[in-house]
Amino acid sequence: MAGPFHIGEDHRHRRSSWSAPDGSSVTSGGEGRGARPIDPSERPENRPFVAAARTSGRCGDTRCIHSVDGMTILLSDQRVRAIGVRDNGEPLVPLDFASGVVVRSGLANRLYDARGALPSGVDLRVLEGHRGASDQQAIIEDYTSELRVLHPDADEAELDRLSSRFVAPIAVAPHVAGAAVDLTLVDDGGEELWMGTAVDATPEHSDGACWFDAEVDRTARHNRTILARALKGAGLVNYPTEWWHWSYGDRYWALLTEREHAVYGPVEAKAPA
Repeated sequence: MAGPFHIGEDHRHRRSSWSAPDGSSVTSGGEGRGARPIDPSERPENRPFVAAARTSGRCGDTRCIHSVDGMTILLSDQRVRAIGVRDNGEPLVPLDFASGVVVRSGLANRLYDARGALPSGVDLRVLEGHRGASDQQAIIEDYTSELRVLHPDADEAELDRLSSRFVAPIAVAPHVAGAAVDLTLVDDGGEELWMGTAVDATPEHSDGACWFDAEVDRTARHNRTILARALKGAGLVNYPTEWWHWSYGDRYWALLTEREHAVYGPVEAKAPA
């Protein structure tokens, strides 16, 4: 994609710093998400690009089901929409290790479990949890506008499908249900570990490296595997087009874990008293 990518700037002005494979510190955020100086061997034209088939199910050596009958499941899929919701009424609670982030209490407990399962000297950095429906709609509209420019011949159904790779329709959006987090790993000094792309790198901007099972360098693969082990062990599932997006209790989680229904539906945060 030519030029910086601006989407959802109302809530995604978040800077992201990580350690690149050469040990240098890289910072991105706002207009620069996903961009970094790269070695020629890592340039898109010099590395293989594998599309949907790559998400058929392995997160390193940790099993992550991303597909049915070999087809990647996107959040716009009718099978996701068909999952019913029986909201268990758990409240939104703040994460004491992530300023300003609230999620459902059951998800919060699982994130604490995941932190305990990480190797010594590694921790989670949660960048976003619950998101209001109006914020979600703004992101959908911004990204769809970008896609119309990139795919001028696409009809509305195709634009919806393309958009759902990166942002969920409101009815099934895990963030709107307080059921999802965007997160990464940090070392004991608070520096973000190299994961292959910045958080929020779109499929277009990252040449597909944002997919969990994309062809990335050894350091990024190692760190993604550590992340997957801890989060899947705590009961979360990954959305395969975004290595940083993990959820519990929403419709997507219910489908992938073969539950009869989701336990979290859309919820709005209460205004501070």
